[in-house]
Amino acid sequence: YTQDSLVHKGVLCILEQMERNFEFSVDEYYHIYTRGVDKRDIVTDDADRELFLKLLFLSNSTERIQLRNIPKGISVYDIKRKDTFVDIGEYALMTNHIHMILEPSLERGVSLMVQSLGRKYVRYVNGKYKRTGTLWEGRFKSSLIDKDTYLLSCLRYVELNPVRAGLVKRPEDYRWSSFNEHMGDVADERLLDFDDVFLGLAEKDKDRRVNYRNFVREGIDDVQLQNIRTVTQKGGVLGDEAFVEKLSR
Repeated sequence: YTQDSLVHKGVLCILEQMERNFEFSVDEYYHIYTRGVDKRDIVTDDADRELFLKLLFLSNSTERIQLRNIPKGISVYDIKRKDTFVDIGEYALMTNHIHMILEPSLERGVSLMVQSLGRKYVRYVNGKYKRTGTLWEGRFKSSLIDKDTYLLSCLRYVELNPVRAGLVKRPEDYRWSSFNEHMGDVADERLLDFDDVFLGLAEKDKDRRVNYRNFVREGIDDVQLQNIRTVTQKGGVLGDEAFVEKLSR
């Protein structure tokens, strides 16, 4: 599989205002990015990383679930949630920021989940490190993704972040992203809701994983890399002309 065979060629559409240029809607896909204030670290050690992912899972629930109320010996990821705010397409937890691809299940689902996660994690960090004040750099940044033209590219962009940052040589060597869950190689941290685009890569799980791994390993070219970064920073839309026209109706 080549990149052209897996990703439809689309037209990049950037709206130049710095404010978000769309409303979050159910059944659309969004690239979410937030980082530490002044680009400071949001995680210091693996205990922080493990806790962050647990809170990501628990924050994606319309019912309030307290980590401290979960019995010992029970995996957080085995907790049954009645309803979730979003489907999590993927994530990459970096040292000073987090990337996520989210599909809202409810109106305002993205904002409610991200805000809940942010509050819970700040309380943990402030308690552990005896600090006060905010951890996050203002409102999270986001872009709306046309799943038919750019979703696969965004999935690859996110899961290659640790490689681009020089933390690992291969995406599968980084524990704190969703790549290994896509590959079926996680024992506990089960956070993903596989989207139709990923599932459509092949009928059989094994073939699908091979196709996705090969696609990610092809890498992302500089133009596409910059497009994704720019649109996310500006709160724009990644899609072709037909997709953007549909949004304007």
